[in-house]
Amino acid sequence: MPLEITPVKNPYRQRPGDMAEFRLTFLNQPLAGGLVRYWNRNEQNQLHEEKQRSDAQGRVQFRLRAG
Repeated sequence: MPLEITPVKNPYRQRPGDMAEFRLTFLNQPLAGGLVRYWNRNEQNQLHEEKQRSDAQGRVQFRLRAG
């Protein structure tokens, strides 16, 4: 695949409050500046969105929310 978003840790083992880290690669090279969006709905069904750009090593982190 030309573009890949790979979790650094197993996402099924993570819980709300944990930091989820992902690595972005394009043509098997780290992708710097890639935009990643994370959506979550809370207990009141309100939508929350976060946006981040990957660093020079292609990494991005989000704190997981309950919902």
